[in-house]
Parts: sequence; structure tokens; C-alpha cells
Amino acid sequence: MSGELPAGWVETTLEKIFDFKYGKGLPQETRNANGSYKVYGSNGIVGVHNAAVTQGATIIVGRKGSVGEVHYSPEPCWPIDTTYFIDSFPAKLPPKYWALFLKFLRLGKQEKSSAIPGISRDDIYEVKIPLPPLSEQKRIVAKVEKLLAKVDGSRAGLDKVSAILKRFRQSVLAAACSGRLTADWRRGKVRAGEWAPSSVGEVVESLKYGTATKCEHEKHGVPVLRIPNVVSGRVDHSDLKYAKLPAKEFQQLRLIAGDILLIRSNGSVSLVGRTAVVSKAEENYAYAGYLIRLRPDRKKVEPDFLNLVLSSYDIRLQIELEARSTSGVNNINSEEVRALSFQRPPLPEQREIVRRMDEMFALADRLEARVGKARGQVDKLTQSIL
Repeated sequence: MSGELPAGWVETTLEKIFDFKYGKGLPQETRNANGSYKVYGSNGIVGVHNAAVTQGATIIVGRKGSVGEVHYSPEPCWPIDTTYFIDSFPAKLPPKYWALFLKFLRLGKQEKSSAIPGISRDDIYEVKIPLPPLSEQKRIVAKVEKLLAKVDGSRAGLDKVSAILKRFRQSVLAAACSGRLTADWRRGKVRAGEWAPSSVGEVVESLKYGTATKCEHEKHGVPVLRIPNVVSGRVDHSDLKYAKLPAKEFQQLRLIAGDILLIRSNGSVSLVGRTAVVSKAEENYAYAGYLIRLRPDRKKVEPDFLNLVLSSYDIRLQIELEARSTSGVNNINSEEVRALSFQRPPLPEQREIVRRMDEMFALADRLEARVGKARGQVDKLTQSIL
């Protein structure tokens, strides 16, 4: 390796340069004290304290938990006992350079435990490293920081695009449920029909709670859809469970295409009222007790339109007003679901709204996929630069 190094660089080991000290547990009686010194765990800042363990700029390395994660504090701090730390830098070595270098080393690869993840100092000390001259270390830091600032700028730009796409979806949904989305469509129709006040109870044939039978991942019986399967308006098959149901109960709970499943109870109020439309793929499935099945009356409402309405801002306000609880579990019952009110357009306009929504959301999905791909490339840049 020495022959491959640039002129002036030498090969050494971490043991010959640094003392990796053990982090220190916070005193129990002052664990929650206010203070100006940051407290670091293996995954980053976990609080503040009124005292510091380190003497100055500090490199923190995850010893347990987020093994090998590297954090840098330009000032004294308190690394807790799930970490190692370095706060003395011989020969005026620049701390920032070595923080960057340790990130590059990915010390988590030294983890060899079979039970609780952790890395030992002895293994870290044996790691061979190239040591550049001090002046070059400083130049490297300046160059890397400039490049990483550009990477951070790119990441921030992508985050803005994601926020814009989220607002776009919300705006399209609001326009769809208010009639603005299809205003031009109505102008071209002689008998487009009027929108009318309606409620969920008026447009469904039935509402029914699911089974209380315990479900298992073992594939015995029928698939039973649960809260984790209700995602983004559609049914997610990635975590299916099964149950053996009596024939009579199964016939009562058997799903058909166009049914809508609604989450009726959850610790998070934002999940209460979330819905998914059942497709042909889920026909003859059953569903669990924390869900309510809505069976739309096709003569009055398109299932996909009703599903859109149930995720609209106005309906969310109604649901969260009814569902919020101080007990930790938020609920909405079938009568409260029946009472949810909305404006209902004629069936032809419902179909046009769904068609336009599908087109616009598909565009947003494609853009989101491109943003995700770009974000993955940006995330790789940091390690490439290091």
C-alpha cells in the first residue's frame, strides 16, 4: 500500500494517532438538566447538559446502537456511554479532516459481535490508514467542505421538489372535491347536472366492522386485510396475514371489488379514516376489526370518487374532530362515518374527476420517482467525495 500513496503520505494505524476514549453515562439526578453543552449518543445529538466531558472539538463514534456512525462537534460536549470519542489531536491535526476521514472508513464494518451490535477499540486501533501531510489535510478539508456544501444544496433542492409535489396533490384533490377541476368539462355539457349536498350514509349500501379472529402470517385460511394493508388509497399486499373463519362469518365479511376499507381506530389520529379501495385482486379476502367496510351504492357514487372524497381536507377535519381522544386511542364509529358530509356531483362527472385525478397523480408519481432516483445519486456523492 505504501508504494501507492502520494508523495509525503505514510501508512500508519489509528492506534498510533488517536486515543479513542469511552463515552460517559449522564448522572441520573441531572439527566434532564437544561444546559448549553450538546449530549451525543451513537446516532447523534440526544439532548443538552450543563457540563461537558470533552475539552474542545470532538469526534464522536457510535460504539453501540448506531455502530460506527461518526459525528463532529466543534465545541466541548458530552458523549454518552454508547460512544467512543476523540478530543485530543496530536501535532495540530485538524479535527474536521479526521471526522470526514472516519466517516469514509465506515468503522461499522469492524462490528463482529453476534448478540448486541458493537465495535471494540482493539479492532479500531488495528485499522491501517494513509496519513497525508498536515498542510494537505487542511487543503482536503477546505475542498471537501466546498463540495459537500454543493451536495447539501442539491439535497435541499430535491426536498423542495418533494414538498411542491405534496402540495400539488393536495391542491388537485381540493379542486376535485369542490368542482373546480371539472369546471371546463361542465361548460361543454348541456345537461351536466348539479352538485348536491350528501353524506356517506346516503351513498353506501352497508357499513360493517371486521373480524376479531386472531390472524397469523402462516398461510392457513383466508387473507385478512389489516391497518398496515391500507396505504395511499389502495391495498398493500406486502404484510398479509391469514385466519380460518367460520363460513357464515366469511360470507358476511367477504370483500368484492369496489368496497372501501376505512381505519376506524388507531393511536395516531392521522391514520383514523384512512381508506383503500378493494380491487379484483382482493376479492374474497376478509378484513380485521379495526377496519370498517363501506359498500358503495353504484347508482349514486363511484367507489374511486368516494375514496377521493374521504381523503379530502374537509372530510379529514370532520373525522379528526370526531376521532380525537385523550385516552391514547382515537376512534370513529359507523354512525359518525355515515354522517360525514360532502358535495356529490352526478355520476358522469364523478367518472371524469377520477380520470383526471388518475392522470395528474400518475404524473406526480413519475416525478416523485425521478426525485427519489436523484436523491439516491446525491446520497452516494458524499461517500464518493470522501
